Amino acid sequence: MRKIFSLAAVTMLVLFTACAPSTDTGDYNEPIKDIAGSWQVIKIERNGEDITTKVNFSQFRVNFLEDGTYIFENYLPFVVSRPGTWSLDDKQYAFKINFLSDSQDVTSLEFSYPIVDGKRQIQISGSPGCSSNTYTYTLQSVSQ
Repeated sequence: MRKIFSLAAVTMLVLFTACAPSTDTGDYNEPIKDIAGSWQVIKIERNGEDITTKVNFSQFRVNFLEDGTYIFENYLPFVVSRPGTWSLDDKQYAFKINFLSDSQDVTSLEFSYPIVDGKRQIQISGSPGCSSNTYTYTLQSVSQ
């Protein structure tokens, strides 16, 4: 009798806790990455080592303008040295950011667009000069 009662209790428990059918249609669209605005460096790493405190980036800004150009304020060493135009390899699923300066040199760098502690960030990684050094700049919007 106990076996039947236990089996009935387990069966009822399974039935009452079963998941309802999903209404998710799977039609999710990744939003377009909008990086237009003024960004400041909040962290910089060289070859994985945090070097943020070695240079004061507090006044440096990179401004990604809606017309596809970028300019700097209070320039300090960055992955590119001259203003120009920028583009993402894909506006929804971006993995690269391309910088084209007036010298017609295209610099294509790794790009990510995470949200950390509720704030949008940009991470740009690459070797702008010496190929043995890789820099990762973490930027945060000035307006956040």
